[in-house]
Order: sequence, then structure tokens, then C-alpha cells
Amino acid sequence: MPLQTYDNIDAFFHTGTSFNEGVSFQQNVNGTSVFASINRSDDAGITPESKLNKTNVTLRATTFLDKAEKWKVDAKVNYINMNAHNRPIQGVNPSNAFNTIYGLPRSLNVKEFKSSVDEEGNMIWWDASKNPQENPYWVTKYRQNNDTRNRLLGNVSLKYAPTNWFDIELRGGTDYYTTTKK
Repeated sequence: MPLQTYDNIDAFFHTGTSFNEGVSFQQNVNGTSVFASINRSDDAGITPESKLNKTNVTLRATTFLDKAEKWKVDAKVNYINMNAHNRPIQGVNPSNAFNTIYGLPRSLNVKEFKSSVDEEGNMIWWDASKNPQENPYWVTKYRQNNDTRNRLLGNVSLKYAPTNWFDIELRGGTDYYTTTKK
């Protein structure tokens, strides 16, 4: 029987997709500028069941505080919400699907392991060694992970320009975030 080779990379990974939508508004009236935008990104990764959704809201305003236009304030706030489902496991790890698929012998068909558990609920995989790589289908189904990050970035500046060639500026900002993992 001749030896057959399989394209396990194309069999396991699929084309990822990314959809981005956004809307913004900008207005300048009498030396006061305002800007607002909202953007949304929905991505499906190349590994089964991996997704990343992101929403970004930005608000910014600048204005002069005096008629001589020597004092100017600039403020910006940016809120980002990111939700990830089933991020691929990275690094030297038996659950890293990339290492597993790229290192899989070409004579094995990864599709034969799509049904990833036996009748007793144990992982089915070709490598029964002491430290085997894990079945990538099993990993995407039973080692799922979720994380949510909420991030707030803000900055404000106050600028004083006593002359048209010299100014003094005071700036401050923050970058605060929380991440929840499941």
C-alpha cells in the first residue's frame, strides 16, 4: 500500500475574517473643536471557534479659554471593550494547536481525530507518549477560554502661549483597564 500524505494545515486551519465598521463626527465652531467616533471590529480566527470582538468609543474636545487665544485646553477620552473567545494557546505547550499541526507527521490525517473523545470521554490522539501534544480538535472544544477587557484611556492638556513663538503646556493622562478571564 503506497504511503499517502495529507495537508493537515489546510484541513485544520481555516481562513480568518475581519469585519470593521465605524462612524465619526467632527465639528469646529468659534475655536472649539469636538470629535466623536465609535468603531466595531468582529474577527473570527484561523483556529476553530476563536473570535475577537472589539468596540472603541472616542471623544475629544479642544477650545480656547480666552478671546486672545493664549489659553487652550485639549481633552480626550477613549473607551475600549474587547471580548475574546477561545484564543489559541501559545508557546511551548502541548495544547498549542500551531505546534501540533505543524509537527504532525504528514502520513497522519488530522481529520481522523475530529471526533476527539472515546466512549469513556478520554482524548483520542495518535501520540501515546509520556508528554504528547494534545489533539487540536479536543483543545478547541475542551480547553476553551474567554476574556473580557475594559480599558479607559484619557488625557488632558492645558497650554498657555504668551507669545506666538513660545508656549508652556501642562499634560496629564491615565490608562486604566480590567481584564476578566474565564
